[in-house]
Parts: sequence; structure tokens; C-alpha cells
Amino acid sequence: MPALILGEVTNSAITGGAEFDCSIGPAGHGLLAYVAGREGRTSIYSLDSAGNRQAMRAIPEAYRSPRFSPGGKRLAVALFSGNTGLWVLDLERDNFIRLTSTPGDNYPVWSPDGRHIAYESALTGIFWVRSDGSSPPERLMRSEQGGVPFSFSPDGKRLAYARMNPETGADIWTLPIEGSGSDHPKVGEPEPFLRTAANEWSAAFSPDGRWMAYSSDESGNFEVYVRPFPGPGSKWRVSVAGGTMPVWSKSGRELAYETLDRRLMIVSYGVSGDTFTPGKPRLGSTQQISPLGRQNMDLAPDGKHFAVLIAQPALPEESLSGGVSVLLNFFDYLKEHVPARK
Repeated sequence: MPALILGEVTNSAITGGAEFDCSIGPAGHGLLAYVAGREGRTSIYSLDSAGNRQAMRAIPEAYRSPRFSPGGKRLAVALFSGNTGLWVLDLERDNFIRLTSTPGDNYPVWSPDGRHIAYESALTGIFWVRSDGSSPPERLMRSEQGGVPFSFSPDGKRLAYARMNPETGADIWTLPIEGSGSDHPKVGEPEPFLRTAANEWSAAFSPDGRWMAYSSDESGNFEVYVRPFPGPGSKWRVSVAGGTMPVWSKSGRELAYETLDRRLMIVSYGVSGDTFTPGKPRLGSTQQISPLGRQNMDLAPDGKHFAVLIAQPALPEESLSGGVSVLLNFFDYLKEHVPARK
């Protein structure tokens, strides 16, 4: 089971990873270097193309990865401080339901029928839980290379996710799933969709299941691309000046994404046979969203507004920072603070 060994460690605004490193040290007792800080606080807002925003959850917390349910009446979100784990916000009743309590649970993905959520767990792998919190989570797959879920195919038979490879970096795979409406679905053998020397991330099935949008750093910066699914076929670049975390509109032929400076862009597109034709990206909103983590927005099923995370100023007592702290004799510290396995 995970154990907390050190709190108040800053996380990266680019990757969401914690700012620390560890070495054996000259005497072999271990050294841990880290940047002190607290989890970035955000609030959840509804944001339209005119820049109008309305609080969905104004209470500042360390929220991450907001995702609308298929019907648009609920919002799944990860919480990275305090009551950590996955939560579901009932937008009509303003009711918050806790699904998990494991620190580090993140990247919730709704099943097409809205009854279940797949997510990345710090327990290693991808897990599955009822969206009403009425049953305990269970593991869908174990992956020592990590497993970050991003999107279900419209029929619920495939889950697109990213996994790491020491030679090719982040790659996109799909997991066959039988019985996605069940509390205990059967999974098949994972299948690669895209493996290159570049890093591929944030895969998203189109509403009709014919296309896969994703981000890749093959050009040197992360950009958004589209390929046919399951392939083979051509690829089309959608973003023009950096982009990540693509989201398809379910109500029209539009694709939204985050820019590298955390703004929202929208691209209209057309399809003719096997050809995908993206239009010119346009600004979805002038509001800059949170720089914390990798997934800070989702497009509502009606295509009219976004759920976004907006960073909030730190409270005076939370303004820890700066400098690098070094913990000596780290291995001895671990023996004292981490329970031994029985």
C-alpha cells in the first residue's frame, strides 16, 4: 500500500510531477533533494466562448482532471490534497461524492453509459469504479510501465491509454473491454495504436469512433494530430503553435485543445471519405486556465461551455517555498516512516 513519506513538495507546472530527486549518496545512506511547497489550489468554473465564467466549485482545492459525464450533469475530478482521491460533483444538486481515497488517483474517464469510471491509480495500473460510489474499485489492468487512461470508444469496447517505454517514451495503446456496463468487465490483451520515437499522449476517440486525436512532440513541441482508427492511414496536424489534451465536441464537428500557454483553442473540421480536413484554430476563450498538471479542461456534451480549472492565489500560510531542501540519510528515514511488509 502507498505510504506518505514527505508532504509539502512542489509539483511541476508542465508535467504535474513532483519536484524531487534521490541518490545513493557518498556514504550509501541516501540523499533526497526536493523543492518545498504545497499543492496548487484551483477552483472549477464553467467557461463559455465569450469568456463568461460561473463557479461550479469555487472552494479552492488542489483539483485536477475535470471530466464531464456523458449526460453533462456530473463532473469527475481528482483531488490532490486534503481528501485525496477521485470525486464526482453532481452539478444540479451541488453534491460531492467520493469514489476513491488513494493519493495520486487521477485521469478519470467515463464509460459511455456513465455508470463507471476508469482511472489511473497510484496502486499501479488502471482501475474501474462505479460512478455513484456504490461499490469498491477494482483493477482493470496492471502495468509496470504506467497506464494513463484518456478515452473510451463510443461503443465502450476500447479504452485508449498511454504507457511508458524506456526506448520510445510515451506510446498510445488500446485495451479491449467486454461488458463495459458491468461492475466486473472482462479485458483482453492490450494492443498498440501508436508507437514512435516521439512521445504520444492524451488520446481521444471521435464521437463516431473513426478517428483518434492525440498530442505528440515529434516536431519538437507538443502538437495535436488526428489519425484514422484503427488505422492505417494518414495523419493531420490540427494545432499550429503548440497544443495538447484534445477534446471532441459531441454536438458538432469541432475539436478543442489546450495551448502550451494554457489557453483554449477550437478547430472546426470536415470529413470526406478517408480524408480529415481541420480548419484554422480560433481562440475558444481569452481566460487562461490553470498551469498545474496536464489536463485542466473538458468540453461539455452540448459543446457550449467548458469546465476549467483556474489557479487561485496561495493563502499566506501556504506560501512555502523556494529553494531546494536536502534530506540526509534518506534510506534510514524510509525504514522509520514506511511500515514493513508482512
